[in-house]
Amino acid sequence: MIPVKFKLKRNSLFIKLLGGFISVILLLLSFNLFSFAYFSENIRAEVIKYNRQNVEVTAERYENHIRIVQGTITRLYFNPKVVLLSESANAEQFEPVNLVVEEIRNILNNELLFMDNIVMQFGKNSFVIDRHGPGRTDETFVRAYVSPDYGPLFWLEQLNVTETLRLFPQSRFADALYNRTGTYMPLVLRNKMNDAMYIAVLLDSDKMFRAFHSSIDKRFYVLDEQGRPLYRSTDEPLPDRVGDKLTDKSDFFNLDNSYYFYTKGQTGLTYVNVISDENLAKEASRLKVVLLAVLALAAAMSVAISVIVSVGFNTPVRTIIDTIEHADPDSPLRSKIDEFNFIHDKIKGILRLNRDIHSDLNEKTVKLRQVGFINKLKNIYSADNHLADTNKPFFLVLFQLTLTRQFGQALSVKPERAAFLIKEYIDAAVSERFPDTITLQAEKDEIMTLVFTDKPADELIRTLEFIKTVFDRDKAYCFLTIAYHPELREPTGFTAAYEMARAMVQQRKLNGDTEIVLEYIPQAVRIGFMPAQEREFTAHLQTGNEPAVIEIVKRVLGLMERKSSPAAHYIDFAKEVTAKTMAVLIAMNLDISGIFDELSPYEDMQSCASIGDFTNFFEAFLGKATALIHEKKEDCHPAKQVLIDYLHRHYQEDISLESVAERLHMSAGYISKLFKDQTGLNFSDYLNDLRMQKAKELLQSSDCKIQEVAEKVGYFNVNSFIRMFKKATGLPPGEYRRLHRFGGEEAAGNGGQG
Repeated sequence: MIPVKFKLKRNSLFIKLLGGFISVILLLLSFNLFSFAYFSENIRAEVIKYNRQNVEVTAERYENHIRIVQGTITRLYFNPKVVLLSESANAEQFEPVNLVVEEIRNILNNELLFMDNIVMQFGKNSFVIDRHGPGRTDETFVRAYVSPDYGPLFWLEQLNVTETLRLFPQSRFADALYNRTGTYMPLVLRNKMNDAMYIAVLLDSDKMFRAFHSSIDKRFYVLDEQGRPLYRSTDEPLPDRVGDKLTDKSDFFNLDNSYYFYTKGQTGLTYVNVISDENLAKEASRLKVVLLAVLALAAAMSVAISVIVSVGFNTPVRTIIDTIEHADPDSPLRSKIDEFNFIHDKIKGILRLNRDIHSDLNEKTVKLRQVGFINKLKNIYSADNHLADTNKPFFLVLFQLTLTRQFGQALSVKPERAAFLIKEYIDAAVSERFPDTITLQAEKDEIMTLVFTDKPADELIRTLEFIKTVFDRDKAYCFLTIAYHPELREPTGFTAAYEMARAMVQQRKLNGDTEIVLEYIPQAVRIGFMPAQEREFTAHLQTGNEPAVIEIVKRVLGLMERKSSPAAHYIDFAKEVTAKTMAVLIAMNLDISGIFDELSPYEDMQSCASIGDFTNFFEAFLGKATALIHEKKEDCHPAKQVLIDYLHRHYQEDISLESVAERLHMSAGYISKLFKDQTGLNFSDYLNDLRMQKAKELLQSSDCKIQEVAEKVGYFNVNSFIRMFKKATGLPPGEYRRLHRFGGEEAAGNGGQG
């Protein structure tokens, strides 16, 4: 190989690169010098602008934190145990009290909320619950949280205040129980639907200040709507004349050699940051020094880097020229750089060919791997999708496909094929108006469309409405739930957008029409079985009482219809009933394969689009289940009926497994095994269920005292009866009687939500 040498002449690569870098450096340096001269004159205005933005950021942080605390406390209001305590205000209800205290402590464990304590003040009995447990107002705020500004009378007076949110001035609190003190701002939050109590939060004002505010001067104030100070970071009070100048939403003014920057939040609070003239001048001077230092450092580094990069470019190029010296020297390319002419003439064709081949192979490999992985993982019927640039904002639309029972009966198309064809139609309909679109199948019944466009969201809504009219014509066979939040999403928000769309899909109402959901609304509490209903359902199912179990299910369906529950809640309830029924059948050692012969109940329930469909589903499914139980009972052991008849005649007496075995001249072990095999329940569980069922009948139909009811069903210790009854139904006997006599089925249904 013959070495090729180049002198450092005017057209050499090194000279060209170095000259280009020096030219750029000089241009940037002149621009920076001009910028420095300009900002030197305007730097004070920039510092003022910075401090205005700083107080606005601080205000936004305070406002966001108050909203977060308000949301946390609002969720606490709807805690079932809190609702129960607000009605009774009884500290002796140990279980709900302990659960509420535990929930309060869990919230306080989040240090980012800056809450020292949460106090629930109940109007009844002056009852208080906080992180230390239950107590009374005059005890909690005299011994535990003592403040010269907020005594017991203050906290009791808040019961008569109607404001839903109010922040009070900071004060020094002393916790005598744990020998600690702190400065807190009381925040009182009320729920208009529950005027029997309120919840107060003690916010650690100093921690909030350190977390939310940053300034060269530590004078910071928070004022209420009347201009009264709620918090100040120093002992220096705010001058009286300041209040008259806080007129705009956000501004600043100079008073007594200090700048006052302020802004007002949505909660009505005003946030004031004070910077002295001296500090402002120091900050301006410091910025000038920093700018000069950065300018000098940038110039020095630019020159050094230019030389290093130029040498770095020149040396590899000379090495490459040596390695390709014997290639074809003829080339039509003309350039003023000798080295570039040589390199480009020799490797241009090779690099282009190599790049094209590798690019094409990589693109096909990625596409094939993606398609193969999705098909294998999701089992989706699909065709090739064109790759698209997803580094742009987009709208996300999620289509959930529901095929009706008539689809499977009248059409021979497989569901997978139908989903693919529907996906292709949606892609064509949307792409007609929005060319930059990706439509793919996320699940076997979910189709997702990403629309990259600058057009308004309303145009996409009109396209979706057109799709709805098309599918409404064939709603006897299928319908869609279309979830579309008209908000342009960034690529980084893809997961959040998809999860929101899935949540919006769950909001569709129970009907057979294609529905467009444009707004996310938190779902209502799910309605299901009460503990008492669940036990009643199980008991009737175990005896094969088909009319009784279907009647219980219909009552819950009726309540869901009155409450306008979404379709997803009906599916959840159907899954719950199916699971409980399967558990009973398996416990009774029954062969459930016949239930799955034609169509799985979990697949069948997905095609239900009305109350009538769900009623038919439950009647068919529960009819099969009770038929299996009847067949089991017909083949049962002859001693089983003797045992059950004996228990039904003598459940009022003090009987046990041993006493029954002695009476019937059988062994206790034999009776226990026989009972378990024939009924699916232990002897004691069956006896307790029988007694509880009789007790419920007596509580609903008679005026007997609780002790009399206990004795009539075989409990001679009333406390044991109450404990067992509450364990079985979730309610004490007296509360059960009140609910079923005055609350009716709807009260029972609401009790079973969750």
